[in-house]
Amino acid sequence: MDPNVRQMLTSSVCNLNGTQLKVAVNIDLPYCDLGYDSDGKYVMKKSIEFNMIKLMANRFNFTIELVYANQSWGSLQNGVWMGSVGHLYNKTADLAICDLTRNSERSKAVDFTKAYITVPVTFVATKPGLKSRTWITITPFSTNVWLAIVMTFIITTLFLQYIYRIKHPGANRVDSISITLFGTLLQQSIIIIDSKYLSLRLIICLWLMSTMILMKTYSGIFFSILTVPEYDEPIESLDDLVRASKLADRYSVITVPNSAYFDLFVRSSCCSDYYYIGKNINKTSRELLMPGSTNTGIDRINEGGGGQGAAKRNVIFIYTSVPIFYGIRKYAKVEMHVSSETLMMDQMAMALQKGSPLLRSMNKAIEQFTENGLFDNWMTETMNAVGGGGGGGGGGGHTDNNSPIIKTNQIES
Repeated sequence: MDPNVRQMLTSSVCNLNGTQLKVAVNIDLPYCDLGYDSDGKYVMKKSIEFNMIKLMANRFNFTIELVYANQSWGSLQNGVWMGSVGHLYNKTADLAICDLTRNSERSKAVDFTKAYITVPVTFVATKPGLKSRTWITITPFSTNVWLAIVMTFIITTLFLQYIYRIKHPGANRVDSISITLFGTLLQQSIIIIDSKYLSLRLIICLWLMSTMILMKTYSGIFFSILTVPEYDEPIESLDDLVRASKLADRYSVITVPNSAYFDLFVRSSCCSDYYYIGKNINKTSRELLMPGSTNTGIDRINEGGGGQGAAKRNVIFIYTSVPIFYGIRKYAKVEMHVSSETLMMDQMAMALQKGSPLLRSMNKAIEQFTENGLFDNWMTETMNAVGGGGGGGGGGGHTDNNSPIIKTNQIES
């Protein structure tokens, strides 16, 4: 950084006198969006962090030159920092913003301001489909109940045969007895075998009463299944996600590459929950292009995978909750389910070069913006601007659970 600028920042009043600062950015709605001006240069479009950097530029009297980080936030590859963190580390940028996660590894290479937004990292997939009705006739009862019915049928048949043979030594009526009992299950009329024997009549009467209750129960459950559609269980918890990750032939887990979440999963050691998620992400990345942003992640779910080996898989997209809900509202073409599980908390902060004199001033500004509720207002305004329906002419995708506006009451003070 220019020594004159450094002197300005260390003075009692922070005024950069129109100095141009290079700001590393990526596209990640609703936090950051980019466009081009008439000269073909990058410009920031209205978004949450655009509002923040614009206020800071006015407050500290500096101008901005955007440095596009090619959808790479900051990962250490073979000892070399890439993306936004790499620009700061190599001193080709002065600031970095746009959904930049603050973590311990990155903090060794750059300085971070106080976190101004803290949101949960979660995951989204297509809404569970209707359960298959191939075996709908046996669905009303569980396997144990069906086994109990079969065993009762066999025991009753043998018991009736035993009593009959006592009355008629050497006689064998198993066939006719079993047909008679089975007929009662189908609510068919029957002829009681040797009705003159009280013991036979009592057993048959008990069987008739039992089958009547059984069939009424079966009919009630069966018609309720026909009336009320049942859906497959959603992928809701971390355990569900891990189980799905292990079924790599059915599920493709994706997240944004060169992000803190990507590195966390793919570098996890065996055999933690994150290891199995990372293993699926690694496999999927060889078959399916990883999404560079939230909108492409939502598109992958819309398409149901795509690419060789992944076309028939269910896609699960891991990211922070705010971009997920924003992406669903704007880009979803199918109904989607967002998990209520929090995998971790993501702290968003501005990054600066190590030892930057800007840090103290930026921290003070962020603290004041937070106290005045500006981030809350920007968040609500941006989310409300896209409404509740999906775009793209695909019928308007939406979530099957509530889509809360994430407030900044969890922001670090």
